[in-house]
Amino acid sequence: MSSFSHLTCQEALSILQYFTSRIDYIHFIQTTKKFRFVLEMFNSNPISLFEAKGLFTNISTQNLFTKKDRKIPGMKKYILWYDVNYTRYLKELEHKNTICKHVLYTKEERIKYGNNIPSGVNKIGSRCMSYVVTLMS
Repeated sequence: MSSFSHLTCQEALSILQYFTSRIDYIHFIQTTKKFRFVLEMFNSNPISLFEAKGLFTNISTQNLFTKKDRKIPGMKKYILWYDVNYTRYLKELEHKNTICKHVLYTKEERIKYGNNIPSGVNKIGSRCMSYVVTLMS
């Protein structure tokens, strides 16, 4: 007969990062009394707060996964994980506590701002560089 070990709260936090739905988190914390308060240990929300309302009560960083997610006032930091165009990125830069992970440079923005891809852009929109004769790095 093999022996098994019990999960620590820290190990549970690592595992919970991979859960994708509210019900998964609820089922997990119901497995044992030890995990009853593990969701309070999260510094940021691993799933949308729109879906996980009331689960992650002690977060200081809010992850926003879709455009439907709304910022909750009072967070130390906001991280946008969905595509944000460059114009929106510039507006978000005004808020020092917001990070955009996927900044898209569109054809319309290339016409407005020029052919040089600006700092902070990490995605180029479809047909963004259409009809551009020369590209330089």
